[in-house]
Amino acid sequence: MNDTVMEKIRLFIAAFLLLAAASGCSKENIAPDSSWQEVFPIEISIPQPAVKASPAPDETKVNSLQIYVFRSNGGLEAYGKAMSSKVVTQCTSGPKVIVALANAPDIRDARTKAELDARISDLKENSPGSFVMYGTVSREVSASSGTITIPVTRMVARVSIQKITNRLDLPQYAGSSIQIRRIYLVNAAGNMKYGDTSYDIKSVKADAFAPTVWYNTGACKGDGDLPALLNSKELSSATASPSAPYTVAHYFYCYPNPTATDSQTGTARYTRLVVEVSIDGRLCYYPISIPGIKNNHTYNISELVITHIGSDSPDTPITYNEASFTVTVNPWQDGSDSSVTI
Repeated sequence: MNDTVMEKIRLFIAAFLLLAAASGCSKENIAPDSSWQEVFPIEISIPQPAVKASPAPDETKVNSLQIYVFRSNGGLEAYGKAMSSKVVTQCTSGPKVIVALANAPDIRDARTKAELDARISDLKENSPGSFVMYGTVSREVSASSGTITIPVTRMVARVSIQKITNRLDLPQYAGSSIQIRRIYLVNAAGNMKYGDTSYDIKSVKADAFAPTVWYNTGACKGDGDLPALLNSKELSSATASPSAPYTVAHYFYCYPNPTATDSQTGTARYTRLVVEVSIDGRLCYYPISIPGIKNNHTYNISELVITHIGSDSPDTPITYNEASFTVTVNPWQDGSDSSVTI
């Protein structure tokens, strides 16, 4: 074989390898059946919300972000992850459904949006300063799309109490101080679907997901379950005297609780905010039931006014002979205040 033929063979092999390498690069992060389309980078970010300063810090903090780009048929086209509030991944042009998942465990094996949305999140995936958030948008994507922003919502709900006032009106307890031992949640729903962040208690379907994991069911022994989210822990010097209320705010976080009817048996009960106190050595509880909890909403007790001795159980709701109260539900960003008199 002469030198001219050998040179032609070498050039042919080099061209083939170069073409193969270029083809391989074009399919990075892209599903195989899109390899003949133009591939371009796309930046997807979570906007930083402009909300009022919150006394509970880092409720919007993004520590990690996973992005899923789905084609119009629901199939996964691209996936990316970053330890920040934006991700750059490769994409092709056309109509897309994009999902953003913040502060969640890695989910790298979901191949369709329906499969991703059906995955179950556990409350223990959350922690103060790192709340799981979900968002989705539908967009026509092209190389000139620029940065696409996706609003996200927290999967948790927030329950808080701001003030406890001592107005014990029985003469036997005149002048007695209320020692506040702990404040916590019982019957906290512990799991939900990632795709259920648009959940509406009023339009819930009969076959909708019902929680199968519950934390602090019926009581909270010691620090209880997930104390960073559900329990103030022991309060050594928290006192509400007749002349000075207790004014330290406490914040707690749980998943949506769709329980329609309260119960004293089984696991599906109303979630309750419980104030555990000691009055002249007598231990008693003030459980405030919060029905129909939705994610990304806040349930705030602006003031708990104690006028009578409370319940003997943290899971036995106080009667209207002992208390009168209203809980108002509002989106988290707007806040909610209600006053409870017991």
